[in-house]
Amino acid sequence: MIKHIFSDLDGTLLNESGQITQETEQTIKDKGIPFTLVSARTPKDMAPIVSKLGLESPQVAFNGGLIYLPKKDGHEIVSEHYLQWDLAEKMITLIQTYYPHLGFSFYDDANWYTCSLDEGIKIEASIGSQTPQLVDRNEFFKRKPVKIFKIMLWIFDEIEMIRVAEFLNSLEIKELSIVQSSKFTLEITDYEAQKSRGIDFILDHYQLKKEEVAAFGDGHNDIPMLKKVGHPVVMENASDEVKAHGKYVTKRNTENGVSYGMNTFF
Repeated sequence: MIKHIFSDLDGTLLNESGQITQETEQTIKDKGIPFTLVSARTPKDMAPIVSKLGLESPQVAFNGGLIYLPKKDGHEIVSEHYLQWDLAEKMITLIQTYYPHLGFSFYDDANWYTCSLDEGIKIEASIGSQTPQLVDRNEFFKRKPVKIFKIMLWIFDEIEMIRVAEFLNSLEIKELSIVQSSKFTLEITDYEAQKSRGIDFILDHYQLKKEEVAAFGDGHNDIPMLKKVGHPVVMENASDEVKAHGKYVTKRNTENGVSYGMNTFF
């Protein structure tokens, strides 16, 4: 019996317009199984979906960097892992020095920052609910420190994506997790900020067994999450590498794949 379901958002629960369809919404509500969104998004970007589905269980943002309980007036932080202030400044400086042509942004709990309004930022703004704040790096890091949960790069060339990831990993900074979260995005978070750790926290909190939980995902950053559950479901739009980690393969995110999977496999 499935007692809890975890789901990625972009490319999984949401369609090509970044929306949850009426069919999928109704299936989740009809099943009545506790449902946790596990996303690279911010809590603010997740809030409209959490509200629409009426979710009350813990939710996982920033790839596991922040676990929180939804509240009417915001959210209550349950667990958090963010980048050290000096390390966040170092990584952003490195990006601007070695890859000045790449678009990137970074996030605290409530705000989205960028140093330039480029194509990647426009795409991100079109699928989320936040507006980026344009800042100067040097001036920003003179401020009182805030909790930076994620740095995200938009890289539209496949070869360059590999090279940038290899360069950042070659720095061997053990406090960092560097993960390709989609075809065009690379994310830098605290090492403890991993989707699998968010799953572990909730399994322990509710004393759930692996075979009692399921997860839906489509990206490379979903693989640790898929490994943690007894019923991993991968979207048809995922790569073969990700599909290798699924017990089931459901329809595409543009075909109500989560709804189909819940009705077919559980």
